[in-house]
Amino acid sequence: MAIDSKETYPEASAGIESGFYMDDLLYGTETVQESVCVSDQIKNILQGGGFMLRKWTSNAKEVLQTKAQDELATVGQDEENGVATLGMRWLPTEDVMKLELHLPQEVRTRRAFLSEAAKVYDPMGIIAPVTITFKMLFQKVWTTTKNWDDDLSEEDHGATLDFAMNKHT
Repeated sequence: MAIDSKETYPEASAGIESGFYMDDLLYGTETVQESVCVSDQIKNILQGGGFMLRKWTSNAKEVLQTKAQDELATVGQDEENGVATLGMRWLPTEDVMKLELHLPQEVRTRRAFLSEAAKVYDPMGIIAPVTITFKMLFQKVWTTTKNWDDDLSEEDHGATLDFAMNKHT
């Protein structure tokens, strides 16, 4: 559908091709007017194939005012918590993505550490600096412990605690 519409609606076509992650479409434009136009084009293109887009949200109220009330995202969205997407939360009013990573202080073994690292879902690489730090720390833990259930050294345990305390920076 995106390819068939490329000549008629080039930006909408590009949005369809590059903006889908699983069943979420994340796409933005430079202006509110562009967003209204492109979102309508994307909606029309996909409706032609029987796909109905819903749960619209935007950081611009003007865009949302052009959508039917029953098409807007309401479940799980509020000013404080935002909208859940791709394992993260998007806060439209601030236009920021937020990751909630809960690293318990009881991470004392290699197994527990890897278990916590595996809970981080970041298909777009938005939080790569965090995940890379996590992986580098895990590599260090890997070399200093022999078995999955051996206690981490005090130094490694301290590093995991430090990471947990500073993960938001």
